[in-house]
Amino acid sequence: MKTLNDECVLVNRLRDEDVDRIVTVGNEKECKHIINCLLDDKNFKCWVENSGKSDPPPDYYSDQFNLMMEIMRVDDCAYVNSKNRVVNKTLQAENLIIQEIRNKFPEFNNSNFTIITNSNSGLETFEDHNYKRYYENFNRVIKKHKESIPIYKKNHPNHKLIFYVYDESTAYIEVANESSVKPNYQYQELIFAERLHEFYLDNRFTEVIRNCGADYVIWYAPNKYVNSKDIGLLDIPKVIVYEVKAINCESEFKYNENLMISCEM
Repeated sequence: MKTLNDECVLVNRLRDEDVDRIVTVGNEKECKHIINCLLDDKNFKCWVENSGKSDPPPDYYSDQFNLMMEIMRVDDCAYVNSKNRVVNKTLQAENLIIQEIRNKFPEFNNSNFTIITNSNSGLETFEDHNYKRYYENFNRVIKKHKESIPIYKKNHPNHKLIFYVYDESTAYIEVANESSVKPNYQYQELIFAERLHEFYLDNRFTEVIRNCGADYVIWYAPNKYVNSKDIGLLDIPKVIVYEVKAINCESEFKYNENLMISCEM
């Protein structure tokens, strides 16, 4: 029985995605080669899963491609409390559901299938999905993994490093003024007075990536959906591949964090 806490599940979620558009930042040929090393079935056989607690990091490596990959999850609801501990109400609810399933169906605990929960944190939307927390989590998680880069390089010298970010956040929009940032505001349909958050170009986030220490970043965000009154469901990219050294944050987008709200009701 596997969950999203298993790195192999996060990789398989990406590989199972029906990707019709991949955004690349940097050398397009290199970026497409990197993602193809994972998505192509033949190429994926050249990778070694190395994510067990006793395995030397990072989570995956390929001697054939001279690549290694570290996997991480980010969301827009976790926060660090006054005791410097990470609190995640959604993850807590998810773990309770998973434990209940394990207890009721012990015969499935050793089975090779994946549980995906739709847990409810019990929080209001503005607390459950928060742009400031989104950025803080993104920054905190990537910096934490950056600290281990010397270990990755020692274990796999001459391998280029990929950070794979599995992003569980919702889509966001920047509203026209602070009067719109309030409970019960009807923002599930994008209107022209509002600006879609193109997260992969957001200056705050790209600055974190630019300083992450990896050679490439694969950012997979499968949960971002926005409806427009005039256009319908907007085409928001789910997979972005960065050649880190090519990032130029000065050309990216800037958003007012006080005007950012989640598109999830």
